[in-house]
Amino acid sequence: VTYSGPGEPFADLDRAFAEAVARGYNTVRICAMPLLMFDPQGQPRPSLTMVPWPGPLGKGTRWYTQRHATTVHPADWLTRFFTSARQHGCQVIVSSWEYQQTLSFLADRQLAEEVLSVPPTERFDRLATGFDHLLRFLRQQDLLETVAYVELHNEVNASFLREIGGDDPLVTMRPYLERALRFLQERHPDVLFTAGYTNLPPYRADILPENLQVMH
Repeated sequence: VTYSGPGEPFADLDRAFAEAVARGYNTVRICAMPLLMFDPQGQPRPSLTMVPWPGPLGKGTRWYTQRHATTVHPADWLTRFFTSARQHGCQVIVSSWEYQQTLSFLADRQLAEEVLSVPPTERFDRLATGFDHLLRFLRQQDLLETVAYVELHNEVNASFLREIGGDDPLVTMRPYLERALRFLQERHPDVLFTAGYTNLPPYRADILPENLQVMH
């Protein structure tokens, strides 16, 4: 949704996918924003507006160069995005950055506060429920085969998920991650699920959930 205003790279999804394929790619990875795209009852929100990154930090790098506010209708945008991926022979790694930088692009600050106000011990289950809503929507649209796998959250060890606390947050969050992944695996056995980590030392393999299905 970000970087998709007039004249920006993702304004035309078909063109963006065609250009990715021309460069030799067959997979893309997105922050699917399940907590923003769907309300707690599982219904796509009527609209969602993302605005340029506030302040000077990061300007000129990656999607932080967004110039225009962009409003989408989540059900329509998701259908168009995954349909375009299928038409161009691409798959989608479905992730979330909602407890990192994504909320900074959100025009509705009340919605941003709603996501941040979720108690740290409940955030994992909330993400799992959000992805359940997303996957059910894609299944209804006959678009589920475009999903390569689902990543409960990006860089869990460098996100607000660490606010769960404890002497070692990575150890503390492990059972919560396992429960969230199990919830999704039981409801969508034909989809692979994982969580993303960054700069994970090899000797910390003890903190990884036992039910990761993809190493990311």
